[in-house]
Amino acid sequence: MKNILLGLVTIVFFMLWSCDGAVSKYHLGAQFIGLQPYEDIDTTYLNIAKEAIEDYYGYDVKILEPIKLPVVARKKMKTYSKYNADKLLIDLQQVLPDDVTKIVGMIDYDIYSRQEGTKEHGIVGKSRRPGEVSIISTYRFKKYADNTNHFKNRLKKIVLKEIGHTVGLSSCKNKDKTGNCLMVNSGGNGRVLDHIDYRFCAECASKLNWDDKVEGK
Repeated sequence: MKNILLGLVTIVFFMLWSCDGAVSKYHLGAQFIGLQPYEDIDTTYLNIAKEAIEDYYGYDVKILEPIKLPVVARKKMKTYSKYNADKLLIDLQQVLPDDVTKIVGMIDYDIYSRQEGTKEHGIVGKSRRPGEVSIISTYRFKKYADNTNHFKNRLKKIVLKEIGHTVGLSSCKNKDKTGNCLMVNSGGNGRVLDHIDYRFCAECASKLNWDDKVEGK
């Protein structure tokens, strides 16, 4: 009888625990995301990103205090400065608070990356896959946005995509007439984001063991 009661208590505890949206939506359990603004980024952008992550993934998100951009990541150009995304990821890893699972840096300047064997190229976001850190730049997809809603949709998509990378998803090539998987690589081009849907293709959804974000649902 004692073992039966213990088993019932365990089941009830698990049911209550799994009712938390942050736990039940993603099979690996709760994720606590810290949005890390760099210097003078508009707080509106942070609120858009926070809402998008909470609504789509069900994770708990908090906005952290702004920090200065690391000088070591800066590259001066003739008319502006841009920042090395890989060095920013190192910086974010170093400031990762103890009370968050992952940290997403947000910057208003252009960012770039250079993978082994490739030329330096501008990007809109980069993450460690799987990992704890992401960096997102609003520079490229804000510059040619038609209006505020256009920019907002682009921002939400890149934020959700980078979180997808941190939980293990790679860039996806699944494109069809009905739309594109959320994980399709934008290649640093804001216009590509306009053709990405708020859904995973069946292949990406299966990797997360999800069935509520899959194509057609």
